[in-house]
Amino acid sequence: MSGSDAALDALQALRQQARATRRALGTHQRRAAADALRDLAALYLAAGSGLLASYVACHSELDTAALNHWALTQGWQLALPVAQADGELAFRLWDGEPDALERGRFGIPEPVGGALIALADCQHVLVPGLAFDRCGRRLGNGGGYYDRALGCLRHARVRPQFCGIGFHQQLFDVLPERSWDVRMDVLLLDSGMIRAPAAERPNA
Repeated sequence: MSGSDAALDALQALRQQARATRRALGTHQRRAAADALRDLAALYLAAGSGLLASYVACHSELDTAALNHWALTQGWQLALPVAQADGELAFRLWDGEPDALERGRFGIPEPVGGALIALADCQHVLVPGLAFDRCGRRLGNGGGYYDRALGCLRHARVRPQFCGIGFHQQLFDVLPERSWDVRMDVLLLDSGMIRAPAAERPNA
C-alpha cells in the first residue's frame, strides 16, 4: 500500500469514527445542544447584521433550525447552500418559509427561487463538519463542496468569517490537513466558542 493510500484509509477511518460519535448522541443531548448553539450564536452575531450564510442540518448534524430562526428575527438576511451538478455550491436567500425549501441532490432542503448571493458579500459563513480541532482544521464528508466554495475567498483581503458548527464531541486534538483544506476562524460548539489563533491559520 502506498503512502497516499494509507493516508486516505486513515482519513476514511477518522470520518467513520466522527460519524459514529455524532450518531451516538441522544435526543435530549441534541435538543439541549441546539438551544445552546442558538444562544451562543446570539452572542457571536449580536453586534452585526447583513448577510449570513447558514445551512439546514441533515442526518446527525447539530440542528441549526433554532439558530436560523433567531437570525431571521434579528434582521439577518439568510442564505442557504444549493449543491450543483458541477460539484460547486451556490447560495440562495431564504426567508424562513418551509414551503420555499425543496430537497436537493443529496436529500438536503435547499431554497428555491431565492436570489443568488456571493459568499464574498456575507459577514459570516456557518460551516458543517464531521470534526474540528482548536486550530480551525475541519474534516468534512469528503465531497469538497465547502473547501471549494471557501477556497476562492481564503486569500481575499476582506472576507467573511468562516465559522464551524458542531457538538463538543466533534472536537478532536489534531486533525490531518491537506493543501486544499480551508481552516475555520472560529468554532461554535454547544459547549462554547473557540477562536482559532490567527498565526495558526494559513488562510488568515
